[in-house]
Amino acid sequence: MHERSKLGNILMIDRTTKLALIAIAAGLWANALLPVFFPQPARAQDDNSDALQSMASDISDISTAVSDIKDDVSDIANGSCPNDAICK
Repeated sequence: MHERSKLGNILMIDRTTKLALIAIAAGLWANALLPVFFPQPARAQDDNSDALQSMASDISDISTAVSDIKDDVSDIANGSCPNDAICK
C-alpha cells in the first residue's frame, strides 16, 4: 500500500512539472510572437529634439563626473587625499 502511495506522489509531481514546463514554453512562444502580431514603430526615425537635448544634458553630466574623478585621482597621485577613509 505504501508503494502505491509513493508512486502516486511521483506521478503527481511529474504531471505538475510537465504542466509548469508547458506553461513556461507557451509564455516564451507568446513573448517571441508578440512583435509579429503587434509591431512597434521604429523610434530611430523620430525627430524628437527633446530627446536630443536630454541626451546632451546627460552627456554633459557624465563629462562633469569624469572630470571630477580625474581631479580626485590626480590629487591622490600627488599625495593629497580629500577622503581619509579611502587613503589610509
